[in-house]
Amino acid sequence: MHLVFELSRDRLSFRDRGQERPFTDQDFAKLHDWSKRYRYLRADFNPQALEQLGQEMFAWLNGAQKWLEAALAAPTGDIHCEFRCAGVLDGKGRLFLNAPWELLADETGFLAKREPRIFCVARRIGRPTAQAGACAAHGDVTALFMAAAPEGAPELDYEREETAIISTTQGLSLNLAVEDSGALFPFATRVKLEGDLDVVHLSCHGNDERNALIFEDEYGDADPVTAAKLKQDGFGERLPPLIFLSACHSAEDTRKAKDGDNPLPLSMDLVQAGFPAVLGWGGPVLDHDATRFAREFYGQLVRGRRLDSAAAYARLAVLKQDDCPGRDWHLARLYLGPDGGAPLCTAGARSRPKTVLAEHGHQDILQTKQAAESSAPSRQLPVASRQSFVGRRRQTQEILRVFRAGKDAGILIHGQGKSGKTSLAARIANRLPSLKPVVIFGDYHTMAIFGEILRACPPALRPALESQWLPLIEQRGDNLGLALEAMLRGPLNQDAPILLIVDDLEQALDAPQAGQEPTTVKQEYLESLRGVVEAFAETLGHTESRLLFTSRYTFTLPDAKNCELAAKLHDLALPPMNERERLKQMQARLRLDHSKLNSTLQSQCIEAACGNPGLQELLTNAALEDAAAAGTALAAMERYLADGAVPAENKTAAFLENLALNTLVNAVDEDGRALLRAGTVLAIPVPEGVFAAIAKALALGDAGKLLARLKGLGLLDRHIADRETGEAHFLVNRLVRPSLLKEVKGVRAPKPDCPLLPGFDPGPVALTQADQILIVGAILPNLKAQWSDGASHVQLRPEALELMRLAELGQDWTLLGEAAAAGAFHLQRSYQPQAAAAVAFWALELLEAEEAHPPARLLKIGAELAGQFGHGETARTLLERGLTTSNDGFDQASLWLDWAGRQAQSGEPEDALQWLEKAKAEFERLGDVRSRAVTMGQIADILSARGDLDEALRIRREEELPVYERLGDVRSRAVTMGKIADILSARGDLDEALRIRREEELPVYERLGDVRERAVTMGQIADILSARGDLDEALRIRREEELPVYERLGDVRSRAVTMGQIADILSARGDLDEALRIRREEELPVYERLGDVRSRAVTMGQIADILSARGDLDGALRIRREEELPVYERLGDVRSRAVTMGQIADILSARGDLDEALRIRREEQLPVL
Repeated sequence: MHLVFELSRDRLSFRDRGQERPFTDQDFAKLHDWSKRYRYLRADFNPQALEQLGQEMFAWLNGAQKWLEAALAAPTGDIHCEFRCAGVLDGKGRLFLNAPWELLADETGFLAKREPRIFCVARRIGRPTAQAGACAAHGDVTALFMAAAPEGAPELDYEREETAIISTTQGLSLNLAVEDSGALFPFATRVKLEGDLDVVHLSCHGNDERNALIFEDEYGDADPVTAAKLKQDGFGERLPPLIFLSACHSAEDTRKAKDGDNPLPLSMDLVQAGFPAVLGWGGPVLDHDATRFAREFYGQLVRGRRLDSAAAYARLAVLKQDDCPGRDWHLARLYLGPDGGAPLCTAGARSRPKTVLAEHGHQDILQTKQAAESSAPSRQLPVASRQSFVGRRRQTQEILRVFRAGKDAGILIHGQGKSGKTSLAARIANRLPSLKPVVIFGDYHTMAIFGEILRACPPALRPALESQWLPLIEQRGDNLGLALEAMLRGPLNQDAPILLIVDDLEQALDAPQAGQEPTTVKQEYLESLRGVVEAFAETLGHTESRLLFTSRYTFTLPDAKNCELAAKLHDLALPPMNERERLKQMQARLRLDHSKLNSTLQSQCIEAACGNPGLQELLTNAALEDAAAAGTALAAMERYLADGAVPAENKTAAFLENLALNTLVNAVDEDGRALLRAGTVLAIPVPEGVFAAIAKALALGDAGKLLARLKGLGLLDRHIADRETGEAHFLVNRLVRPSLLKEVKGVRAPKPDCPLLPGFDPGPVALTQADQILIVGAILPNLKAQWSDGASHVQLRPEALELMRLAELGQDWTLLGEAAAAGAFHLQRSYQPQAAAAVAFWALELLEAEEAHPPARLLKIGAELAGQFGHGETARTLLERGLTTSNDGFDQASLWLDWAGRQAQSGEPEDALQWLEKAKAEFERLGDVRSRAVTMGQIADILSARGDLDEALRIRREEELPVYERLGDVRSRAVTMGKIADILSARGDLDEALRIRREEELPVYERLGDVRERAVTMGQIADILSARGDLDEALRIRREEELPVYERLGDVRSRAVTMGQIADILSARGDLDEALRIRREEELPVYERLGDVRSRAVTMGQIADILSARGDLDGALRIRREEELPVYERLGDVRSRAVTMGQIADILSARGDLDEALRIRREEQLPVL
């Protein structure tokens, strides 16, 4: 059954009956309200409220005409509901399409949950053409998948999404190609190469402010791509029938009712641009739900379903999934143009030739290795399958970028054993389906290489090529180069291009020896390897074929004229996997066979493997086979990492032996080993210049040559710091460090006392105390310059923690204080308050012990953290110490701001205002307009507390907002809008205050990932709901949205405030005992410990409320007069004083003292209120 609801001008028609009704301003207002409520309810995850909203929408759409009821009464068939805007897409049309029709529900529940009659929803712009119902001539679906993951953005689990799509459609007719660049230009090239695509699936972040998809640029940075840019630069004349935008907000219209010129959401924009159909998300979606939806959606597409039917089945799958019902089942929205909506394939029709095999590349390498296993089983290495391969995104992109550029003869992937070099090569082969993989493994002789390449040529040409070249190569091995060059220019160019993978090349190299620079090639393989590299170098720009080597270390390969052929290869060093990649590998491994492993063992396996994927796989498999035995293996591995003791457990010992770490270390001369030992003092990658400084301090030889040798053998890990310039940072490999301990001549340097945070533990340092001090002294000036801003302030970045650790080793107390402050600020901003406090208080104690003066910035962050954890006196003491730390400057003035806040909180508002004026003058002298605005905001806080709401509101609107808007500081603007909402709430304008909370604040904090401010704002929404009488929802927010966040952050004050607000609700419900307990046990002790006199007075007043309700008027009156009034009078808070006097009048009235009560009302309350 196909139901069409069409909005045209001011008429809404039900086309199936030929009926229509007016679309009035009241209807418009309803749609607007529903969209707003949907955004709030979606964020709150309130299924009952969502169902209620769906029922309201059902009733409206049904109308007096009973349009929906009649349709649902039909006994058979799926229900296809199309919401259509036939005319110009004006404000009303946008709102009509943007309404959350997926939520439609009757008295029995959501229509989307019904089975077996499936409820399908589509939105169409324009009226359908004949193409919208046309059947596809083929029985398969061809899709292109691309994920974008810019540096610094929250990482998506795109590998899981890709794997889910392929596994669901295995054995079915899905032809899925994958583009790994994440960038628009390579994507456009891939679209052109793939030809007729049915689906383009884009998995990335969305930017709802700019209505853009967040792609990557060539170097992995964010590149916003609008609908116009995607169409213009990404596609040719033929547009695919479906674009799947797996990006948050890609189908959500966030326009406000009055903003008619707001850009369209991406999905609408693409349909208007001519794309037949676009599927997107109507808000932020959980990775798990997005993956589940995509899996089912593609499974239905390849069965020949219409687009709306496939989406409906996918929606149902998320809604009813067994492990956990999906939160975001309703977010997927299908938009259609006039030509969109038809099935992408026809069941039973002939499929087109499959151009992409799911295991392309992986299977080729695996088969080659398995063939070699019979003769050398110990050499056979596992290759990560497509399902288990994760990470290595930047390296994959770099290789594909180099291959596209075509300026290098080939690429050399080198790195430590079992680091995933072969698996990465297989991934590259998988991503280049137009190239046939040819794998050379084990036998690197001339005839073996020629034979493998010959087999890749078209069968009809093989006899002629063999008869032409085989005698010549048998006569002289160096003719291989000529033969291969001819083949690369001929049959291996466009007809049958290959990806030649020379794997595990270290088998063809001499054993590394001390005194060498690069490792040499074995004599027996010189001719063959020369021929391969020369052939690819000579055919640059004349062949589509590509060359890829994998090796544990770099090598030298001089040609006949002694020119270095290895220099013609692009060098790609493979570092250990980063933290996110290690976790993804663990998750992928457990998904493969639905295994389970407790989180403790998972963490131990990940940590012990030190980023080596082969070792992590070994330890994980051991843990899955026998958890008890795995504990022994893990403990042994931890001992090895700590002191170099070789594990007794056979598999782990064999793994370490296979890495040949001692052999590699011994292949470095004495100066190289000295530089390597010195590098063990570092915990994070550093610029090459730091190692040069070490070499100079130790009077070693040529630092460049020493570093080249260490890098070439994989003893130093290479981490790209800047992808655009290629700048790299280096770090001694964690698994290598234990092998260096035996070379320490003397007593090893003791472990430092500073807090060793995850990622900043260097492991065993292979140095004596004297050598360590010498080396740290040499590198600290270099590192401080690298990690400071233009004003020589240590930057608030993770590197500050390493600088702090090294400053302690070098006993540079001034630098330690600066670095500790920067590191603590970084940790606080990263929502790690406990770690931040550990750093700040350790540094303060150490500086005090060393009789060194802490900088103002360290005192400031220490006070902030002390206050957050409920140590009010400590916070006050630290701020007071810093009032005169320096004469002027930003850090000093910033500390004055905090001191002013503490004074205002402690009942000294006049003193607070003096310090604020002093800070304002300093910021004005510095020309710091933002900090001046912040200071004005604190002045407004004091005015608000005093009841001067008009002046406070003026400051917010005229002194603060314009500055933040001019600076583009969206977070500070949102905070200020929240302060304005506070004032409006105090004045009783709850509607506008609620609008600000939901539309001006929440979206900003959600987009920024600021979990604390989101929790605070949700609490303020709960305030308004409580005032309106919606206590159930307010209580849910307090318990589910606020408390867990504050407890996770260790924010004791915010937790106490929230508990007090829960007590407010309990009091309103009559549960006075629990409310009183919360006041006395959960709130008061915190405010007293913090020295927050105002909050204590407010809480005492709330206790007085409960006592009054119980009839204890004497106790209540005492609290009002002795605990509350003196505080408000000292604070100058005239409004709170007047309210308290009114509450005293209430008690007097209840006692019968009406004269005094009347006097208070007339003389104490009315003039103020």
